[in-house]
Parts: sequence; structure tokens; C-alpha cells
Amino acid sequence: MSTTSTHSTGSTQEQGLKLELSVPVAFRRLATAAEEARLAVSLGSNLRVFQACDLLSERQPASRNDVDPSVLMELRRIDLKMTLILDLLADLFAESHPPPPTAQVVLDFHGFEWLDAPADVTVGDRGVVDIFIQAGVPRPLRFVARVAACDTASHRRFEFEGLSEAEADQLERLIFRQHRQKIAGSRGLQP
Repeated sequence: MSTTSTHSTGSTQEQGLKLELSVPVAFRRLATAAEEARLAVSLGSNLRVFQACDLLSERQPASRNDVDPSVLMELRRIDLKMTLILDLLADLFAESHPPPPTAQVVLDFHGFEWLDAPADVTVGDRGVVDIFIQAGVPRPLRFVARVAACDTASHRRFEFEGLSEAEADQLERLIFRQHRQKIAGSRGLQP
């Protein structure tokens, strides 16, 4: 994963943080208004996915001087057990619901670029995008998106539609957190 502050899409130059990922991605065109109405109900799960990403990326405080070592040891033991349970559940879920193929994407606050998108996806297509944003979280982020640009045979720009304010805030936090982690990693600091 990496972030960049400037990225060119077609003839426009956009400013802002971007998150470069290699993750499973799928696109499905919306066929009917009834299908879109059913989809609106399932979009609430994005907030749970963001919460899971937050929980899995939380770090322990740097200063542990004021915590009893026996308590720290017990918390570490519980953390290892919970991690094992989450890994097993993710494996079970992945066996019954295999993720789509991995793709290169550049995610920003308003949409994403799919660097190796299927050739049959064209400008104006509208549908549902599933992005499996973090390993260990078997549920994807699911967005309604429109193909806004096709720069090459396989490079597509998708713009999110109907993103709630809460989802937009969580998406910004996710991108910013990844950016901070990358900077800390490049400086040899623990994020």
C-alpha cells in the first residue's frame, strides 16, 4: 500500500491524498430500479467494514509504564486468541465466498482509478463496486459508482454516487491513516 498527494487522471490534475492498493475488486452493472432499491439496504454495511478496519489497525500506546506487566501479558494473550478466531472466521468465509481477482486501484475521497479494469466497462456504465479494502476483513466496501473516464484500454476512473456523509468521513479517515502509516514507516517509526 502506498499513498501519493498528486495524481493525474486524463487531462485533469487532482490534488489530495490517494491510496494505491492491490486488492480484490469487482464491478457489476445495475440492471433495474428494483435492484438499486435492494442495494440501498445493503450499503449500510460499509460503516461496519470501516469499523473493522479501524479495530484491526489500532496500535497499542507507546508508553506502557503505567500498566501492570501481568495485565499487559493477559491482554496480549487475549489479543492472540481473538486474532486466531478472526483469522479462522475469515478463512471460512473466504472458502464459501471467494473474493474477486486482485487488481491495482488508486482510491481517493471521491472515487478510484482501476488500473487494469475489464475492457467491457465503458464510460457512463453505472453499477456496484466491491473493494476488499483490508486483509482480515472478509466483507468488501460496496459503493454505487459511475465510470467517468477511460484513459487506456484497461484504465478506468470511477466516481462514487450517493456516498453518505458518514461513509465519506470514514473513507477520508482510512486514506489519511494509511498515509500517516506510510510516512511513519518511511521514517522508521512505529505508526
